Amino acid sequence: MQFQKLVNRLKRSPEYKNYHSSHPKGFLAHIFVQNEGINNSMYQLGYYDPASLRMTTFIIGDDIQSINDQEILADPETQITPLLIKDVKADQEEIYTKAEEIREKMYPQSVPIKQFFIIQNSLLGPIFNITYLTQRFSTINIKISTTDLNVLKHNEQELMKQI
Repeated sequence: MQFQKLVNRLKRSPEYKNYHSSHPKGFLAHIFVQNEGINNSMYQLGYYDPASLRMTTFIIGDDIQSINDQEILADPETQITPLLIKDVKADQEEIYTKAEEIREKMYPQSVPIKQFFIIQNSLLGPIFNITYLTQRFSTINIKISTTDLNVLKHNEQELMKQI
């Protein structure tokens, strides 16, 4: 999926137009993708309104639904900033391929059972933040720059330690 097309589809929808009329300062803050296969993914686009300090999430599938005015967990050390879709230089397939190359090379013993990612701004800049849930009850996290597709960070963490 090309993310610019996803954003354009949302902006043409009545749901977005209704949101924008009551939240004119709202901006795209993140795109969440849950991988159910390349041709079967679930998309959520989060729009943040700095005037109300709330997030509206648009769920995009065959139709578009919205979850309005959600409270967010505030982190005093970070600030929610606009995600500029022009800075997202790869499509979904390219990101999955790059992340899988890193996973296979660095964590070959960890077989994924679920994968999702979020496109967001971070202290590292705009990133693809990819997470795998593995059969070993661990998570693998890979952060890739949206602008040049460089791998910025990766790690694996156990979810449960043996007693």
